[in-house]
Amino acid sequence: MSNFINKTFHKNSCIKVRIYYPDKRAKTYYVIPDTSGSVSINGMSFIIDKERMYLEKGIPTFIFSNHTTEPIDPRNAPANKLHTAETFNVALTSKITREFLQSTQRSLDIPTVLSIITLFGLAIIGYLVYTNMGELSAQVQSLNDLITRLSGGVVGGQ
Repeated sequence: MSNFINKTFHKNSCIKVRIYYPDKRAKTYYVIPDTSGSVSINGMSFIIDKERMYLEKGIPTFIFSNHTTEPIDPRNAPANKLHTAETFNVALTSKITREFLQSTQRSLDIPTVLSIITLFGLAIIGYLVYTNMGELSAQVQSLNDLITRLSGGVVGGQ
């Protein structure tokens, strides 16, 4: 309850303390530091060093481990020698892209290839028939005229 009271009503004088425990728990406390520049939380005392403070939503925030008395400075934490945040992001997105492309690529089996070739051939034949339709109609008309002349002017035989 004191966290809520300090955070809500004593926002100008309280600080935020985040303590990390060895069992991977993290607890956040809103406390008012004493005049000596330290805070006591659950029987543990911590030194407040203004150089290692950062602001979180306008509240001075300090990070502690439960076995240290001085705050941890997140800006000067040891950097990962292998990656920066930017290079790790590039590596992660390229890995995701590579996995996506590998999952979409698959080998085509023989029936699929033959079906594609057959459809392509039918499309070509359809296109050729469509483009030559005017010429076919002229040939049908000339055959009709020839048959008419040969039959003596009567088409259909009577």
